[in-house]
Amino acid sequence: MSVKKPLITGVVLLGIFCGVFLISFVIMSLVMEPQTVEAPVQTPNNSVAVMAETKTIGGHTIVKEQIYYRKCHHLETRELKDDVDFVGKTYAELERLGWQVYEADKGTVIISKDVEGFCPADDAKRHIAKCGEYLGVYKGPITMGGELLTELPISVSQLPQDWQTRVLEGGYQFPTEEELMDALENLDELL
Repeated sequence: MSVKKPLITGVVLLGIFCGVFLISFVIMSLVMEPQTVEAPVQTPNNSVAVMAETKTIGGHTIVKEQIYYRKCHHLETRELKDDVDFVGKTYAELERLGWQVYEADKGTVIISKDVEGFCPADDAKRHIAKCGEYLGVYKGPITMGGELLTELPISVSQLPQDWQTRVLEGGYQFPTEEELMDALENLDELL
C-alpha cells in the first residue's frame, strides 16, 4: 500500500498542474488581443529617398569615413572633423558620389564606399619581379599581383646571383618609388 500512495500523489499533482496550465491558457487567450503588424505602405515618392534628399551633413556632424580597397583588402577608417567637403551636402548627393550613408549615434554619420584599387600605402609600393626573360617594375606589393608599369631592358640572367635568386623567388619590394630608383641605380653599377 505504501507504493500506491506516492503514485496517487504524483498523479494528483500532475492533474493539478495540467489543470492550472489549461485554465491560465484559456484566460490568457480570452484576455489578450492578437497583435498585428502592418507592412509599410509604399508611397509614390518613396519616403526613404525623400529623407535622403532632405537630410544634410551639418557643421557639427561627426563624419566617419570608411573606404574598403578591393585590390589589397584593406579598410581605412578615419574621423573627419570640420571637413568642409561634406558640410551642407545631402545624403542623396553623397550617394550619387558613390558613398553609402548611415546614421550612427546622434550627431554621427558614417559614409563608406568600396574602391577597386590599392590603399594609398600599397599604391606607393613598387616591386621588381620577372617579366618573361627580363625584369619588370610592378605597382603595389609583391603578393598582390600589381600592374606592370615598365619592362626593364635587363635580362634576369645578367643579374648578380643574389639578385637572380631573389627575383626568381618572387622579387624585391620597395616602400616607395624613390627607393626603387635608388636600387636600380645600384644595380646599374653592378652590371
